[in-house]
Amino acid sequence: MAADAGSGKGRQGVSNGRSRSGRSENTRKHIQSAYLKLMRDKNWDRITVIEVCSAAGITRGTFYQYYDDIYDVVEQLENTLLTDLTERYDKCRNTMRQGASPAFFPERFDTAPPQIFLEWFSFCRNHADAMIPLLDRKKGDTRFIRKLRSVIEENVNLLMDNDGLPNDSLRGHFVSVLSEMHFLAAQGWLDPADPDRLLEENDIVNLLNTMRVGSVYLAWQENRDRDENA
Repeated sequence: MAADAGSGKGRQGVSNGRSRSGRSENTRKHIQSAYLKLMRDKNWDRITVIEVCSAAGITRGTFYQYYDDIYDVVEQLENTLLTDLTERYDKCRNTMRQGASPAFFPERFDTAPPQIFLEWFSFCRNHADAMIPLLDRKKGDTRFIRKLRSVIEENVNLLMDNDGLPNDSLRGHFVSVLSEMHFLAAQGWLDPADPDRLLEENDIVNLLNTMRVGSVYLAWQENRDRDENA
């Protein structure tokens, strides 16, 4: 009986630990949410700890239990987003359909939109409260945008490897354009209240994919012209 009572206390201790852990995570997210709301009206690096505490309804002591300063809030938030996007792209990579060389375009080329294009919008949708202010060209964190761009460019390059595109200057141009289109599309699509929102998710995905297929077509045409002039 004594053993049973002891194990019960152990289970209760684990349960209480999980409860405290859950409350801690909720507080951390609450602080991040308050910070992101302030970003709607103020540059990311001009927001103060006092303003965040006031918006979140917490004391400075509570804030410093979770973060060292405002930059720590931003860093933890952005690292979480970057990790999630990277993990999503890794899953896409593992299930990526095998492409065909431009030499076989268009007969064997899969023109369906690749999963990484769809995943970008799923990621933005799931993190809309953070992505809208962070991607803001005036108030957002340009360092974060550069890190995001690096992740996107790496995976667009892998997609083009899979499509059999040569690693030349034309490919570099398309990688840059496609990556920038990810940001422009997300900025114009994320906020449903934006009166200038013209395209829906499927429209933008198809637009991105048209650029991808177009790059393969140009490579195929270049190969064909080279063969004809040989």
